[in-house]
Amino acid sequence: MIARVTLFCFAVCALAGCSPSEDDPDTGTDPMTDGGGTDGGGTTTDGGGTTTDGGGTTTDGGGTTTDGGGTTTGFTCTTGTLLAGHPAFDADPGVHANEGDPLTGVEGRPLGFREVIFVGTHLVTVVGGEVWSSDLSAATPTVHRIAGNAADRALLDGPCAGARFANLQDVVADAAGALYVMDQTGNAILQITDPFDPATCAVHYWAGTSVDHPDIDINRPPNIGDTDGPGLSAQFGLPAKMAIGPDGALYVWDDENDSIRRIAADPSHTVSTLTGIIFSVTTSGVVTRVAGEERTDSGSFDSDYDPAASHPASELQLANRAQYATAGAPAWLVFHEGSLYYVGQEHDPYVERITCSR
Repeated sequence: MIARVTLFCFAVCALAGCSPSEDDPDTGTDPMTDGGGTDGGGTTTDGGGTTTDGGGTTTDGGGTTTDGGGTTTGFTCTTGTLLAGHPAFDADPGVHANEGDPLTGVEGRPLGFREVIFVGTHLVTVVGGEVWSSDLSAATPTVHRIAGNAADRALLDGPCAGARFANLQDVVADAAGALYVMDQTGNAILQITDPFDPATCAVHYWAGTSVDHPDIDINRPPNIGDTDGPGLSAQFGLPAKMAIGPDGALYVWDDENDSIRRIAADPSHTVSTLTGIIFSVTTSGVVTRVAGEERTDSGSFDSDYDPAASHPASELQLANRAQYATAGAPAWLVFHEGSLYYVGQEHDPYVERITCSR
């Protein structure tokens, strides 16, 4: 089976919650249909049957998986329990749980979760112009506002109680427990230190917009641009998603500029543009470069580079004029039988096979 994966910024759609566009030609029937299905000669039988795919056998209900000679103990899923929010309500950013409400909220007032991460025992989410958390170690977890107020569409740093955001889209945490939030409309990435201590919690400009904006018009976002360099003088164009690497560097999908931007974990938070690079991202936010090299342009190769020859994965130059985007863009990733296929479409029509291992 060839599984086609839409490439969103870091090659892992699950992190960003991607979904195919309405006119995606690959949208169709789930290959694993109920009642059993055949895929490349393999057979799936529901209800504790056996799955054969390339010689491996999986027994549902805690059996053993054999894949290329290795053995892995299987697992079973039992009960699903509502942890947070209220599934019967479509939470608006301005209508949500009050300070101290249960994590699931009360009827009609759940948090409008956009992204969820876990920092120690804390669950953290962004809700429009606000950052909220809940300590899951408490006997009855309740929600608490870390910073921001959705009633004020602004961009202000300083103590968390007075900090403001315009339109938060993503949040990550570093190894020390500091949070980084992405304000798409404000074109800014901000750091939040001591997020779980109201007395010392503070918001700091990190990259992009670094000047206070007491009133932001969503139709006229401030400081739109495409400028690399020190973080506080860099510019973004409506950044949409973010991940953090093991070295503390931030990787940002810059939507308006169709690019991946890297914010180094150096004293200047130096911003650079990455193109022609494929990253993998785990659900815990660990970023690993899979293939491609750092380049400052796209859609062309270096003069001494032979695109028809084989190269180490780290030295590949992956031409793609539109760089990385969501469904419908001129670049795709396909994973099949242990190899990754980079598919350049439209302006750069070619397929690069990248041998992988696990």
